[in-house]
Amino acid sequence: MGPLCKHCGKPIPKATRHFGFTPATLNNRENGQRFNSGYGMYLDEELRPKTVEECRRYVNDQIISVGRGPGNYIYSIHTWDGESYVWGGHFHSQSCAAQFGLGMAHNFPTYSTSTYREALKARDEKDATPRRTKIEK
Repeated sequence: MGPLCKHCGKPIPKATRHFGFTPATLNNRENGQRFNSGYGMYLDEELRPKTVEECRRYVNDQIISVGRGPGNYIYSIHTWDGESYVWGGHFHSQSCAAQFGLGMAHNFPTYSTSTYREALKARDEKDATPRRTKIEK
């Protein structure tokens, strides 16, 4: 069972990656291209996977879902590393993360990050610096 959102209690989605199997063309073959932006491969028709087992030759992570195209080829898969969840495994959505943050800021006003404390200190030091005043003639 995966983690639950710290704000609403809903299950947190797995952080998956998309991996595509793009048909090889004369252009990418001539350029020696094998990978498509790190998220897929250019494959000749005879190498394109038709089963999940054939997809496992190309990825190490767990295969969560597959997309099939014409000819029953698998054109894309979604993989999961077995441990990563969206939003660091703390929240199921950006909205829940924001609402949780607002609640924390409201209920614990003295709690803050070191970056915020440094910015306050710099602002206070700037305000304490005497300013020159313009002298009129």
